[in-house]
Amino acid sequence: MQRSKAPITSWDDVRLLLTLTRARTVGEAATALAVDASTVSRKLAAMEKALGVSLFDRGRSGLTPTEAAEELVPVAEEIEAAIVRFGGAAEGLDRVATGVVRLACPPDVAEVFVVPILPALRARHPGLRLEIAPSEGLVDLSRREADLALRTVRPERGELVVTRLAMARWVLVASPKLARTLASPICAIVPAGFSADRADGTGAFRYEKRTGGCGLVKNPRAARGPAFLDEVVVSEAPDLASSLRSFEAGTDDLGWLGAGLHEPRAGSRPFDFGAAGYALLRTGKDASSWDAPGVAQRLADGIPPSRLAHLALGAPWAAQPDLGWGGAACDLLVRDDAPWLIELAKSVAAALTRPDHEVTVKPVPIRDIRDRRGTRAYTLMIDVARAFAPGTFGALAGLATADDPATAGDAIRHPPRVGEVPARTLTRSMRLGVLGDVRVQGARIPDLVLGPGASGFSFDWPSAYRSRR
Repeated sequence: MQRSKAPITSWDDVRLLLTLTRARTVGEAATALAVDASTVSRKLAAMEKALGVSLFDRGRSGLTPTEAAEELVPVAEEIEAAIVRFGGAAEGLDRVATGVVRLACPPDVAEVFVVPILPALRARHPGLRLEIAPSEGLVDLSRREADLALRTVRPERGELVVTRLAMARWVLVASPKLARTLASPICAIVPAGFSADRADGTGAFRYEKRTGGCGLVKNPRAARGPAFLDEVVVSEAPDLASSLRSFEAGTDDLGWLGAGLHEPRAGSRPFDFGAAGYALLRTGKDASSWDAPGVAQRLADGIPPSRLAHLALGAPWAAQPDLGWGGAACDLLVRDDAPWLIELAKSVAAALTRPDHEVTVKPVPIRDIRDRRGTRAYTLMIDVARAFAPGTFGALAGLATADDPATAGDAIRHPPRVGEVPARTLTRSMRLGVLGDVRVQGARIPDLVLGPGASGFSFDWPSAYRSRR
């Protein structure tokens, strides 16, 4: 008797099912799998034919898993988890470890547990370089924000390999007099610099990670008072055009960098809270003679402002002679999770390309950007940097640190006496060039009121509200 359905025996099929379920579009799944969209469609069709069932309903908004797919997904996730465990066990085999490992952990954990064992780790694995990112926040390992994380709480979700390293007990030690005082119901422990008018504590919103984005939900127990808005829903957009299209169509209440894709949304109001940082063009050591200080800024200055006007990079600059790219054909690296930067990279590559000197945009994971930024193993890269403070000195400090952290201290201690000048003037002796501002601007619905942030950058979400009309 011949069976009408063939079983799935390939891990590639299991991974395809999981990726399509999570991405919900063929294009995003193809990007995640590093293949063409046609390849994904062909493999999906073959898998559905082998199973004799439809796994996804196709619609304008993307792919929706059918009941058959929903039955298979839990089993597929078990297979994925087993493969992750297998890989973890394989990684644990005794062999020489080399390369860069990024470890995220709270500062006190780094000081007490990590730093003391570094000499022994270095002696055992001299080719291993450990980058410690001390932070109280939780990093997303699935997005490769770090390779390892030491946490004091167990993750509640995600396909992660979790190992308990130690048990720690926290004890409050105080003198008898202080202990009696703290036991009083009218006493509280507060941080240094506490002000009764601006009490520190939990924030005005609670962060909730969701499929395709996140939510900021009003926190009624916030120390400084809850937010005015009940919720802020943040959704990921595959590109800048999709974001502008959603605002123009009335789907979103806030439009970044503009009021619409084809025409401004009727009744919308513009907002502009200034520059939060700078978009940069970097040259790396693979650029050979084009990696000289000042070349990156000359390349950036030679791009006519009109070529980048749709990206809202701030006031137009006085275009210099168009230098164009004269090195060997190369990739222009850009992080793959930032649609606006990818759009910028495409425009920059088109402006710099010359016959036989093509510049091709190559989106890569943010981890690769960090690693190559540290080793300078690239030719051209699109990056961002923030000013440390308003004004020329704050811009210089941020740009000098982005250019070379090892020598930034000298530039900060002995800044040039140039007065207030544009940021692109400060980088003429650096291996990076300012393309323009990363601005917090766009359009909003008429009844959404936004107030400036206390830091001087961006706006303050907790104080945003809907006006009564």
